[in-house]
Amino acid sequence: MVRHVDGVTTTTRFRMISFCNQAYWPFAHGMLQSMQVNAPTLVPFWTIMVADEDTKKFIHKNAPNIDVFVDVDLQTLVSDAEDADLGELKKLLSWRRMHALYGLVNADYTTVFLEPDVVFTKNPLQLFHDMLLDADIVASSDFGFGHAAVSRVNTKVLFAKPSDEAKKLLDVWQRAEVRAGAFPILTLFAAPL
Repeated sequence: MVRHVDGVTTTTRFRMISFCNQAYWPFAHGMLQSMQVNAPTLVPFWTIMVADEDTKKFIHKNAPNIDVFVDVDLQTLVSDAEDADLGELKKLLSWRRMHALYGLVNADYTTVFLEPDVVFTKNPLQLFHDMLLDADIVASSDFGFGHAAVSRVNTKVLFAKPSDEAKKLLDVWQRAEVRAGAFPILTLFAAPL
């Protein structure tokens, strides 16, 4: 992933990434359309990760200017989990997004992971900037209300700057995968973001 992103990056070390398959393309296409209208400067910084060449061709047919990366490791992980149920596959993808974020942050990219159903209502760059002034990693949380909402992290929207602190936390998060049995829910965040 890092080698691919290095190859398509000509300016700022900033990258937004999303997973997508053909079934999710209508959502990702909606995200692309909203980005083109409300945040067009971000389009060149978006990479869609897919599991196979057919999906890459499908996306390029529908959006030829979008960067698409075929994640061969994801192919292997999914094929090795052929008996997995839907919940287990979702867990696997949760960890895979953490692997991608970890790799890019360690390569000194400010990285944003977005699920493909995100809609841009305005350019979020200032928000990313402002939030990363006070935090090294920002994650969404949709479990509960108030203080209880931050007791678990939702990995649907994550962004991180390549600070030493973020790299350390992501390293701990990666090591937790072995202990957690493939689901990245941590209780590391004690205050609302």
